[in-house]
Amino acid sequence: MSGIPLHGPGPDGPASAAGDEAACPRCGGTGFVIVVREGLEAARPCDCRRSRQDELRRRLASIPRRYRHCTLEGFFSRNPSHERALALARRVVQEFPGGRYGLLFTGPCGVGKTHLAAAVLRELVETRGARGLFTEFGRLLRRLQDTYDRGSETPSREVIDPVLLADVLVLDDLGATRTTPWVIETLGLILGERYDQDRLTLITTNLPLEAPPGEETLADRIGDRLASRLVEMCWVVPMEGEDFRRRVKSAAYRT
Repeated sequence: MSGIPLHGPGPDGPASAAGDEAACPRCGGTGFVIVVREGLEAARPCDCRRSRQDELRRRLASIPRRYRHCTLEGFFSRNPSHERALALARRVVQEFPGGRYGLLFTGPCGVGKTHLAAAVLRELVETRGARGLFTEFGRLLRRLQDTYDRGSETPSREVIDPVLLADVLVLDDLGATRTTPWVIETLGLILGERYDQDRLTLITTNLPLEAPPGEETLADRIGDRLASRLVEMCWVVPMEGEDFRRRVKSAAYRT
């Protein structure tokens, strides 16, 4: 874990520490309690400081409300590809922060890619103290475009720094946006910096890494160079199956 602080709000919206709750009864909100040792008074950090830091990390992770409940234990394996995906997700958690690879989940909509990515992020934030961040790639691009520094063509550090510096980054739905040279350049900046600093990156995409002739691949969308970089950085985890969200919705209609 790098322990580098993340400056400013995450790319999916502002996040702040909880400040409206009642002051801690042990320390009165100061963050320290007085203890007596060998007749001398000394201050030590109150347990509530750890709780506030944990809550701040959870908020800064910006996991969307739809996925905040996701856990590895709650992932339902429906076929061998799901079992392999879950096993690799658990491995990444167990090996953090010394693991060598992140995860690149590929597959159609509704097979659980984002569930697993969010679950790994949540586990590392809550149990390992990691500074994490979840962002949908298209939304990140829109925020970067909105906050471009006029005249310098340099994206706002407030938006890009958390993406580059997070111990654990989830880039959701890579390849869903229209590709332009600027998009490729921005993605290259993110992947290159995180690769060089050996920071954990989790990616989901609906596009396969390989496909029969005539079918689009992730490399077709982001280029061979960046696709190759992803293979260097991540376990490639193809996931198969029917759209779970559609199946649940159909079942609800029948009840």
